[in-house]
Amino acid sequence: MTEQRQIAVIGAGPGGYVAAIRAAQRGASVTLIEKIAVGGTCLNRGCIPSKALIAATKRYHTLKSASRWGFSAGDVLFDWSAIVKRKDQSVAQLVRGIEFLLRKNKINLLRGNARLASPNEISVETADGPKTVQADRIILATGSETASIPAFPIDRKLIVTSDEALSWQTLPVSLLIVGGGVIGCEFAMLFAAFGVKVTIVEAMPSLLALASVDSAIIKRLDALMKKGGVDARVNSRLKEISANPTSDGVIAAFEDGATLQAEKALICIGRRPATSGLGFEEAGIALAAKGAVPVNEKMQTNIPHIYAIGDMTGQWQLAHVASRQGIIAAENAAGHNEAIFMEDVIPSCIFTEPPIATVGMSEKEAAEKGIAAVIGEFPYRALGKAVAADEAEGMVKVIAEKEGGRILGAQLMGEGAPEMIHEIALAIRVGARAEDVMETIHAHPTFSESIPEACESIYGIGIHT
Repeated sequence: MTEQRQIAVIGAGPGGYVAAIRAAQRGASVTLIEKIAVGGTCLNRGCIPSKALIAATKRYHTLKSASRWGFSAGDVLFDWSAIVKRKDQSVAQLVRGIEFLLRKNKINLLRGNARLASPNEISVETADGPKTVQADRIILATGSETASIPAFPIDRKLIVTSDEALSWQTLPVSLLIVGGGVIGCEFAMLFAAFGVKVTIVEAMPSLLALASVDSAIIKRLDALMKKGGVDARVNSRLKEISANPTSDGVIAAFEDGATLQAEKALICIGRRPATSGLGFEEAGIALAAKGAVPVNEKMQTNIPHIYAIGDMTGQWQLAHVASRQGIIAAENAAGHNEAIFMEDVIPSCIFTEPPIATVGMSEKEAAEKGIAAVIGEFPYRALGKAVAADEAEGMVKVIAEKEGGRILGAQLMGEGAPEMIHEIALAIRVGARAEDVMETIHAHPTFSESIPEACESIYGIGIHT
């Protein structure tokens, strides 16, 4: 009889808890170690709480525009503390759900600070004192932490991270957001929707300076931000941020000599692997730039029985990638089968208003790789469901090989984009052609009809364009 494997997982975020459950499903005895709360940053201080607040902006906008629908709602007021309370309730419900799943799968959840004592031993400082965990296989899932630099000294009161911003009980009158990436843009539109005077500063030539996001989408987002009251400043370099000596709040100094005052500053300049002080180097685990842990396609580190997944690997900082990598690592650690992580089809979503979703190659990336590509576009304003639902802001862009029509990628902007992008992801994964999507009947009226319409426009036969 095969001896049951002992697997320890450090970190109970979307990668770690998923890895623990899959390893238990494959017959391993699993110990999951978490220092704060199951669900990790994503559930407790990131993806889920931010989307709960963003969902509130949608309701607020709907109520304020009630007259367009024939309703009279009077003056629409909001209670920010109540909105935050609902967010906290949503998070707590999901945390309880994960804890139930861990019990259901007979996983030993150990709460405390973990540190590798050796390649097969983990020391854990718990509320009940130090404990030691022995394991045949170890899966590291310690995630990432907010990046910081001395010029922007985070004090968590005036100069804050997203952790603090998500728990504000009252909103600031004015807010400086440093960093025009995904997190910065989401927060800018969120707080501006509730009346905060938002200035977002980005050193790059545009917001969302990502190769995967189409330039037309970025341009439109910039226009929508301005329409929503956001002061977006690109090509702007900050020298430092400090507490304002003459009034409450902060003062930001730009390299060109200009200054800006705000009640608070939110630092959104990225995240870095959370790998320091955990005994990785002492245990012999190789570290790369910024503390990232290099892995192979099986998610193994340089020590074959130790795996690493998620943000800490320095690859994709996406919860769904961490979850998939967790499954790959668990399958291999449990010895069930040989699993390989494939990163060629990874959808990415940005929850601005309207939301953005991308997968595969952009038009620019295809050109850079020397691939002859054809482009198909379709605007939401020509889509029946979008107009009927008053969601006509958006577009779909599909990229396909010129020879053969194989779909290479897509960029979507508009209501439903984060849900619709998976049709394109699957098409890429199975090698589908634009014609295959065109010939697949899509229900009417739906937002998804925009995808075959975009594919039809590749060949100049779009019905509604």
